[in-house]
Amino acid sequence: MVSLDTLRLANIFEGLADDQLARVAKIAHEETIEPGKIIFKENDEAQDLYVVLEGRVAILIEIGSG
Repeated sequence: MVSLDTLRLANIFEGLADDQLARVAKIAHEETIEPGKIIFKENDEAQDLYVVLEGRVAILIEIGSG
């Protein structure tokens, strides 16, 4: 479970009441991703919501051939 204070750091949860935030916290977990790891690719079915608390991510879009 992630703390309410941690979730409050993310703008996406702004405006949620404590009870609503607590429901999110129950299903949330923190994860450390190794540099260079691909988390998901374009057109993948959504399985998770990632909130970056520290560090950076690159978002790459495939243009296609030609």
